Amino acid sequence: MGIFSKIITAIRGGATEVGEAIVDSQAMRILDQEIRDAGEDLRLAKDELTKLMAKRKLADEDVRALGSKVGEYEGYLGQVLAREAPDGSLAAQDAQLRDELAAKIAELEGELGQKQSLAQEFAQRENSVKTAIRSAEGNLDKLKQRASMVKATDAVHKAQAQIASSHSGANARMTTAMDSLARLEQRQKEQSARFDAATQLEHETQSSERSLEDKLKASGLIGSGPSSSDVLARLRAKRLPDHSS
Repeated sequence: MGIFSKIITAIRGGATEVGEAIVDSQAMRILDQEIRDAGEDLRLAKDELTKLMAKRKLADEDVRALGSKVGEYEGYLGQVLAREAPDGSLAAQDAQLRDELAAKIAELEGELGQKQSLAQEFAQRENSVKTAIRSAEGNLDKLKQRASMVKATDAVHKAQAQIASSHSGANARMTTAMDSLARLEQRQKEQSARFDAATQLEHETQSSERSLEDKLKASGLIGSGPSSSDVLARLRAKRLPDHSS
């Protein structure tokens, strides 16, 4: 296969895939339209059945009318034949009437046979169409039921997909929130550790300074603050000159 033929085949294959994708995406809409088309065809079939039944009814009426006419002329012919002599002879006028009646009856019977055949054909077609319509109605009802089930299943699948998508999104958002919370907690732990370290450092510095000051005081290098006894001694010393004067 040449390169050009392969390209054409690939294009055709791609077009087929695109066509199938379009059909799949519009499957429910296509199904609804096909059901409507089938319903319309069924309605037209019923209209044709109505016309066929009307024609069959008219044919039956023609058969009854012709049968009644044949019976009427047979009655007339019977009356004429009653005038025959034992040898079968009739007056010329009655003989002519007999022959005309016999010919008329033969004509009507021929027409009656045709009408009966036509009426039978209409009846057979009517029964056939009725059977086909009943079958089509049954199939259409089944198709509608299956379509309803497919629609319900499709709705459930869409709902499940939406729930799955929402759940996936919620999980993603939850994961992001947990990550953010973990970062905040870690940051707070680090800040608490820094605060604790600063407090400890300050405490150690103050302790070191107090320890050094105590050592200096003990060695007499620096004086300590006045004590209560020092204050009393100072005040007493001030009062002694006053008493002496």
